[in-house]
Amino acid sequence: MARDRAPGQAGQSLVEFTLGLLVLLLVLAAVIDYGRLLYAGIALTNVAREGAHYGSLSTANATDTAGIQVAALAEYQATGLPLLFGSQPVVTSSVIYQNGKPEAVRVTASLSTRTLLPVPLPLTGERLADQLVIRRTAEMRVLP
Repeated sequence: MARDRAPGQAGQSLVEFTLGLLVLLLVLAAVIDYGRLLYAGIALTNVAREGAHYGSLSTANATDTAGIQVAALAEYQATGLPLLFGSQPVVTSSVIYQNGKPEAVRVTASLSTRTLLPVPLPLTGERLADQLVIRRTAEMRVLP
């Protein structure tokens, strides 16, 4: 027993499948992009912490901005982020003094990137700007 179809219904399933697949792929791309940005935030936290750790080892290291940058960028190279983003973060450091001696070192790592899709922010509904800056800061006390 053969089913009779109306002349316009033969491709209806294919059209519905294609439209559904496009929506699914768009959602999947947005999830991948958001995950990529979350991973970058976690990795930049580790970059800032590694720089702060180097600076906290001694009072001489606390004022060694070049050494802090080298330690932080070495951590960045180990994360795999250069393959995802292609650029290096900007690493800055500052020393907090108390009674003329370095008390703590603060390191900030900033990475400028673009999102793959113009996805809205979760709570505000605003769209992400062309350039998104991910910034993480770590602060550690300097060992005596």
